Amino acid sequence: IGNPTTNYESRGIYTPSGITINGGKVTAQATNNTQEAWAFQGSVTINGGTVTASASSNGEAIAFSASCTISVANELLDMKVGDSEGTAKATTNTGDVSGKKYVYIKVNEAEDINPTVSITGWIYGEYSETANAPSVTGNTGNGTVTYSYKVKDAEDSTYTSTVPTDAGDYTVQASIAAAGKYKAGSATADFTVSKADPTIKAPTTQELSYTGTAQALVTAGTTTGGTMVYALGTSTAATNDYSASIPTATDEGTYYVWYKVLGDTNYKDSAPAVVSVTMTLTRYTITYEMNGGSNSENNPSSYTMKSEDITLSSPAARNGYTFIGWTGSNGTTPSTSVTIPSGSSGNKSYTANWQKITYKISFDLNGGELGEGQTNPTSYDIESEKFSPNAPTKKGYDFEGWLLSGDTTGT
Repeated sequence: IGNPTTNYESRGIYTPSGITINGGKVTAQATNNTQEAWAFQGSVTINGGTVTASASSNGEAIAFSASCTISVANELLDMKVGDSEGTAKATTNTGDVSGKKYVYIKVNEAEDINPTVSITGWIYGEYSETANAPSVTGNTGNGTVTYSYKVKDAEDSTYTSTVPTDAGDYTVQASIAAAGKYKAGSATADFTVSKADPTIKAPTTQELSYTGTAQALVTAGTTTGGTMVYALGTSTAATNDYSASIPTATDEGTYYVWYKVLGDTNYKDSAPAVVSVTMTLTRYTITYEMNGGSNSENNPSSYTMKSEDITLSSPAARNGYTFIGWTGSNGTTPSTSVTIPSGSSGNKSYTANWQKITYKISFDLNGGELGEGQTNPTSYDIESEKFSPNAPTKKGYDFEGWLLSGDTTGT
């Protein structure tokens, strides 16, 4: 290769400006003392391959001007110079080959690295790029490191650069690129993203009164993950099956509502806990306004929704009055037939309504007559003012008094 000048008679390679060797096997052999295997003025850059230059017994392997150098760019390349192949033990990567009969540049085998990778697992939702990032040791050549992840024991084809978020067992792989005289390498480590404990807000209880129909015993609780389930039981343990439905009850009494969280992909099961709730049977009052009368002892003063039908009895008899009915919780029209049906609720109040009895008065004047303009009442009631009838007169007679029907003494 090249065109030797008179200054350099070359049997092998001649370059006046420069040459780059990237690979392969290049051998230059001089055959007499006036020949050089290489003759050049420019620079030689060797990036790869195996290059050998050999002179004759008295010649030089390489002839070059003062400005020329040999540059070995790859750390894996080793250049040795000397009088023979067996004695070429000069320092590697040197450009000083003046007067040497043998120049040998070879590609050394890259050195292995023995990397390891470590990673600290985390709890779901608590990943930290600082605390949980993988780290590599044994990257002797400081090659570029990339990380990839897969589910533990899954096919290697499933590796991805995405950091896993769901709870589970995983494998991280550190891939280290070749650098300098060091080979590429890789390492793996297993780690776990643990399930998190759910954050739970307990179901809330409420004051319940018997209504005769089923009522929810609690207001649903909440959880950051998983499903909250409920069961009825005793104060010490659940005795019914757990369900996502809120327990209900109809009758009065104390109930124990157990609850827990059934975990999912990312959250653990929670331990059971219990709240108690009491449903009361409310006793409602019945009040009476008797308006001067006396209530019947048969009329109750209270009732519950479970009481049988209650029909109010009429009050005890009241002198001078007639009972015409009850008003109040039954309305404004007096009624003598008032019933509180079973299943009713709320306090009740009733007022006894009375009507005065009007009595008739008839006078038998027995032949007499009242004075001019005089009259006597024809009726009275219990609330009438006291009065005295006007006495009649009868010619030839003295008025001796009045006799009531059936009275023989007179007044």
